[in-house]
Amino acid sequence: MRYHLELENIEEMRREAGIDDVELREAIGALRAGDSVRLTARVGTRTFPGVCLLIRITSIRGKLFRGRVDRKSSSTTLAQVKAGSLLTFTQDHIHSVVGKRDCDS
Repeated sequence: MRYHLELENIEEMRREAGIDDVELREAIGALRAGDSVRLTARVGTRTFPGVCLLIRITSIRGKLFRGRVDRKSSSTTLAQVKAGSLLTFTQDHIHSVVGKRDCDS
C-alpha cells in the first residue's frame, strides 16, 4: 500500500516564528551516518497533529539525508510507517538531534 508521508519543514516554521536555533544547526552540521534525529511527520491531512519519528541516519550527501525509522510510531495516524522504512529528508526537516534520550513518540 502506498501512502503520502509529509515531513514538516521545521526550519521554515522556526524562521516564521522568529526563532534562530544556532545550537541545532551546529549539531546538524556534526551529524554522521549512525546518528539519530527526530522528524515530525504526518500522513495525508494537516487536520491531525504531527507525530515524532526517530530516524537513524544511513547516509548524508551534502544537504540530503537518508535514514531508517528506528522504531514504529505508536501513533495510529502513522500506522503505515514501519520500523526500518527508508526516508529521504533535508536538514530543514530535522526537529532535533537525539542524545542519549529516545524519542517520546
